[in-house]
Order: sequence, then structure tokens, then C-alpha cells
Amino acid sequence: MSPDYVLVPRSVASQFKDALKKEYQERFPSGALHPDIKWSNIINPAHFRRLKNLLDRSKGTILIGGEVDGEKRMAPTIVTDVKLDDALMEE
Repeated sequence: MSPDYVLVPRSVASQFKDALKKEYQERFPSGALHPDIKWSNIINPAHFRRLKNLLDRSKGTILIGGEVDGEKRMAPTIVTDVKLDDALMEE
């Protein structure tokens, strides 16, 4: 997992979000946490809780993902409208 971000001009933000949604659906047609998908495991429960806490504290909008399964699986997640002082920008 990588806490990356993308800066997108407002003039194309809607098209960019639509493209992300389309790609996500193509990659995970059965859902990102489907039992056949093995790569969305977090290394251990402590790191899972840390990431979940950051996501829970975010004031951004979850565009895609955010689902969890147990204490080691979290769907790849895209959050929009994240401000510079948001919890997701802490690390």
C-alpha cells in the first residue's frame, strides 16, 4: 500500500473520477475483497488499525473502496476532496 495522491485540475476532476471508477470496476468486477483476491492484505493488525484510523478520521469523501474484512484486509481506497490538514496527509 502506498499513501499516494494526485492533484487534478477542477476542470477535468469529474472525468478523472469517472475514469478511476471504471478502471476499479474492471480490475475488481467481483469486489476488491472477494475471497479470490489475495493482495489487499495489510501486513499485521497494528498497521491495519493505523490505516483504518487514518481513513476514519479523514474529512475527505470516499470515492471508491473503504471496505474492510477482518483485521488484515482493506480494499484499495480512493478519497477525494482531501485538505492539506486532513488525517490522510499526516503520513
